[in-house]
Amino acid sequence: MTNEGFDDLLFGVRRSIRYHSRRQAFFERLDRWSAFVLLLLGSGAVASVLQDNKTWALIAGLGVTCVSGLNLVFGFGVRASRHAQFVKDFTRFETRLQDDDSDETVAAVAKERLGVEAAEPPVMRVLDVICHNELLTAMGYEGNILQQERVRLTRLQRLTANLFNWGEHRLIKGGQELS
Repeated sequence: MTNEGFDDLLFGVRRSIRYHSRRQAFFERLDRWSAFVLLLLGSGAVASVLQDNKTWALIAGLGVTCVSGLNLVFGFGVRASRHAQFVKDFTRFETRLQDDDSDETVAAVAKERLGVEAAEPPVMRVLDVICHNELLTAMGYEGNILQQERVRLTRLQRLTANLFNWGEHRLIKGGQELS
């Protein structure tokens, strides 16, 4: 494989590590916050029952039910674990590429990467672009290459990248729309 093929593969693997690390952290935060809210609501429900305040006990109980349901349906902890495994898989690929950049290793890693990517949940495209832009800077790209490769995002896209793909159809890289 050409040096460019190696560079592209390494860049893609590193971008995937960043992407899955961000997804893992996001779901871990949701899991911790839901546990915290459940603790507060559960304590509030008990306190309300002890004070014989049926209205607040009902509200707190309903809150516990809603937050528990969200955590059950969306599986924040399970999703965090899945993304942690993807981070390990892609880190293993990067290590192999750093240890041996031969054509055989590059081809083998590219093939294994396809298998891991097939098991990935749908990609949050805007978050992936954020990771792409960060990696360009982290890897020392400068000047025209940086300008051509950087993708412009709105503030809303950056703030909600873990939740929504706002305007993913209008992403512009170096002055050209991505498709």
